[in-house]
Amino acid sequence: EPESSGEMHAVAAPLIDHLMMRGFKLALVSTKSTGPAMGNDFIQKTQSEHDYQRGEDYVNLGFVPGGAPGLLSFSQTPRLVLQQSMDGGNPWETSILREINSLSDFAAIVIVTDNVEIARTWIEQVQPNLLNTPLFMAVSAQVEPVIRPYAEAGPDVQVAGIISGISGGVAYELVIGKENLSGEYWDAFNIGLMIILLVILVGAADQIIRYVNPSNKSNDQGGAR
Repeated sequence: EPESSGEMHAVAAPLIDHLMMRGFKLALVSTKSTGPAMGNDFIQKTQSEHDYQRGEDYVNLGFVPGGAPGLLSFSQTPRLVLQQSMDGGNPWETSILREINSLSDFAAIVIVTDNVEIARTWIEQVQPNLLNTPLFMAVSAQVEPVIRPYAEAGPDVQVAGIISGISGGVAYELVIGKENLSGEYWDAFNIGLMIILLVILVGAADQIIRYVNPSNKSNDQGGAR
């Protein structure tokens, strides 16, 4: 959702950055009507240094309607469900998607979401059709506890890997050795915590001083005779 784009940009940026560093081509798609525009915004704001060109290095397929049934149909026959890209052309004629007939033809699927139901729908409706294509999740910290069991359920896990929250993004940046939004947000978060802690300590010290050294007000006891 737009209101959580700040967190989700920080979570997903290092992973997409890593894919671009390795030269992967990208196809963006969303099950939310606001998603396609947010996908373009994400690429422009977090990955501008890679100079990925729309139509050559990545393509935005737009919005998949119909909820879970629509997503299931898209996973099986993407060419029939989405026949135009955000640019209005036929995305399946581009070099990126020319050999793609189903989602199992991709090297990997990465889900970026702050919505539990959307994450669960991709796992339950789409993942069984992916064959050997791994499914990765970049999710908000609130979604991670619900999705974690899908990555730990025995040898045949449905989720190959999870990045959750800004802390997860920071950890991924440390692994690839390249800082992006997560590190910047994490530094700002820590500075904010330090300021809050300092305010609490100053307030506590003031209360202790007032308790130990109470001010004794002099009382005038003079009276007229």
